[in-house]
Parts: sequence; C-alpha cells; structure tokens
Amino acid sequence: MRLVVLAFTLGTLVAAPARAQDSATRDGGATIDPRAFRYARPITPGRPGLTTITLDAAALAHSSLNDVRIATADGHQVPYLVEPLEDSLSLALPRLELVRIKDEPATRSTYRIRLPYRGLPAGRLVIHTDARVFTREVRLEALPSSDEDARLRSGAMVLETMIWRNDDPDHSAPALTLAVPTLRTAELRLVVDEGDNAALPLRATELQLPTYRLRFYQDGRTPLTLLYGQPELASPRYDLALLAPRVREAPAQAVAVGPESNAAHVTGITPTIVFWCALGLAVLALVVLIARLLRPNGSPPATTAASSTPPTSSATPATGE
Repeated sequence: MRLVVLAFTLGTLVAAPARAQDSATRDGGATIDPRAFRYARPITPGRPGLTTITLDAAALAHSSLNDVRIATADGHQVPYLVEPLEDSLSLALPRLELVRIKDEPATRSTYRIRLPYRGLPAGRLVIHTDARVFTREVRLEALPSSDEDARLRSGAMVLETMIWRNDDPDHSAPALTLAVPTLRTAELRLVVDEGDNAALPLRATELQLPTYRLRFYQDGRTPLTLLYGQPELASPRYDLALLAPRVREAPAQAVAVGPESNAAHVTGITPTIVFWCALGLAVLALVVLIARLLRPNGSPPATTAASSTPPTSSATPATGE
C-alpha cells in the first residue's frame, strides 16, 4: 500500500509542471494585428511541445526585441520566453575592400567593411592576419548613411583606436577585436597606419553579435508566424514568465524560421504596390476626364460636321415660270 501511495505521489509531482505549463499556455496571449508589423516570417512546423527558435541577424537588426511576437494567422499571440545565450552569433563578412581616400598619407591603408544590415546591435568586429611580427595603429570608423544623425553627417566617426602587434615569430598573431556600437549604418572603415612597412595582410573578417533564443509551446498543427518591426511596442508580459525556471530546464526541439518579408496590410498587398496601383488609377481617371473636356457633349469631330453641310456658294435658287 505504501508503494502505491509513493508511486501516486511521485506521479503527481512529475505531472504538476506539465499541468502548470498547459494552464499557462492553453489560452495563449492577447490578440494582435499581424498587419501592423513590418516583418513577418513563417515558423517551421514541429512536434507538439516545447520549441525554440534562435533570432538571426535580420531579426536583430530590424527589431528591438521588445516588439517581437509569435502569433497565429488570426492574431492570437503565443507566449514565449527570451533566453540570452553565452555563444555569440558569428557572421562572416565580405572580403575587405581597399579604398583610396583623397589626400590620405601613403603610409595608410584604408578598407571598407560592409555589414549585412543597418541597425545591428552592439557587437565585436574580429579581423585576422597571417603576419607574425608587426605593430600597427588601427582605427575603426563609422561612415554616415543617408539618415544618420548629426555626429556622422560631417564625416566619419571614430569608434575605436588601438595598437595591434605581435612580437613572437613562433606564434600566430592574436585576432584584432574591435567594439562596434549600435549604428544606423551598414558601412564601416578600417584605417591601418603601416608606417614604412608593406601593407599588413588581412583576412577572415567576422562580426560577433549577442544571441537570443525564444522558447515557446506549440501544438504541432497551427501555423505560427514570427512578427517584428513595430518600434512603439513595449516588451510583452506573459504569465509563462512565472514558470521560467521549469520551462528553461525542460528539453525542447529547435525549429527554423522562413525568409524575411513585409507583413501584408488590409488588402493583403504590400503598401508599395497599393500606392502605385492607386496612382495608376488616378492617372487613368485624369486622362479620361481631360478627353471628355476636349469633346463637350460628345459632339463628332469638326471634319465630319463640315462634310455633312451642303455647300452654299454653288446653290441656285429655284424660279417659277
């Protein structure tokens, strides 16, 4: 009998978290309008249960994390937890592009660094070299974008300056690591003071960003969408947060998200298409109106009217005898 009671007690304790989690997620969150978000990405379906997705560079650049939502097609929110991860999100950047700056000293090498998106969160720029013995002063600058703030409009803004060196020919040089703040530009510039040496060979440039993972429950049947791009939204507050310790410790399946696209508006068509369609209809209506004004009362052309009028100069009046 005691064994039965003990087994029942253990079963109750094991089932309690599952019931609590089901209670916190069964009704979901409040409804929202998916069309109010700038970006929408389909979430790959998975097995019913606890699920995770990791935010990529596009989501980090186009959201503030506060405006991230998971929703069904009819706008019902799916509660989630945000997990900062220890591992960084590493993005390989295009090959550094050597550029020439007017009036720049010949002892400097200047490189253009292109980032995948504007508005990325603060991270670290990591650059490698095959050189063994060297010392260089390097400077990282941010180039202005079309709508950048006043501090960049006058020219490049210096982000960090440091000395990069290696005096041990038997070991590879340590990577150059530079802090990159949050910027509204997608272009940086690296200036290397070469002194009287040949240009330092640079390779393998990467950008390391903070990594965040969303943890939520899905039923395995309902299509879900990741939404973001509504800066005025505040961070969501879900009851699921009360179960954070249990939810974070439970095993979960990882799923991916589809490509980034603009969320549809009321008509189901993106705003740009709606604008051009409306403009085309307005122009067509204007052309029809002008054509009607040029031909009042729908009268026939003047040449037709003239041809139907009998000539008067050659007419001979009839006389009676």
